[in-house]
Amino acid sequence: MKKSLVLIAAIFFFLITTVFAYDTTRIVGNIVGLKDSVIALSIPVLDSSKIYKVEVKNGMFEWKGVVSQPERAFLFMKTHYMKFYIDTGNALIHIDGNADSISHIRVTGSKPQNEYELYSTSVEGAFNRYDALYDDSVYKAAHKDKNAEAIWGNKRSAILSEINEKRKEFILAHPSSIVSLSLIEDKERTDDFYSVDSLYNALSLYAQQTNAGKRIAKKLEVLKRSAIGQPFIDFVQADTSGCPVRLSDI
Repeated sequence: MKKSLVLIAAIFFFLITTVFAYDTTRIVGNIVGLKDSVIALSIPVLDSSKIYKVEVKNGMFEWKGVVSQPERAFLFMKTHYMKFYIDTGNALIHIDGNADSISHIRVTGSKPQNEYELYSTSVEGAFNRYDALYDDSVYKAAHKDKNAEAIWGNKRSAILSEINEKRKEFILAHPSSIVSLSLIEDKERTDDFYSVDSLYNALSLYAQQTNAGKRIAKKLEVLKRSAIGQPFIDFVQADTSGCPVRLSDI
């Protein structure tokens, strides 16, 4: 009987440690020149985010925790912040670089981060040309008269169309990626309901059922109510004389 209890306890301990080991994600950072003693790691959880305080010593830090789904995380420092993609399944993610060039910090050990790098490379040239349009001398020359402004505007529209097409191509090629979900989540802040909804429907069922997918679905419901062609919700409100007026009667 005693041996049986010991065996059961051993099996239970093995199962528990195996489950938690599988779900544990580690982030190890080494940012040369980082003077902060504490930085903040923000990871989305359902409709909100969980903030973790991470101690830093000589630019080095480490965080370990359970991540249930791949997500886009944010690392906040005193004067900078960076975003990266966090993975699950016993992932070991390295963040290395220099505090003076946060945009060039390298993130390795994360599959979704690799997917993001693939997307980023595909649109890098277009974004460089877009940024060049806002160079001080270029911008001033483009707005000296209406003709020059029109040419500048056409170039800008063409570049944005190119970026949108590259974004769409990536989402269609990676319908289950958290990167695709993040691209749609960013797009819904600036685009109309119909263009965002079509991209959301191109996602896999798995992606739509993730936390990020559910967040997008909720926001789409809000966008849908104000979309052109959608019926307004009928309601009654008193006019300036106190008489009830129904929207559908106007």
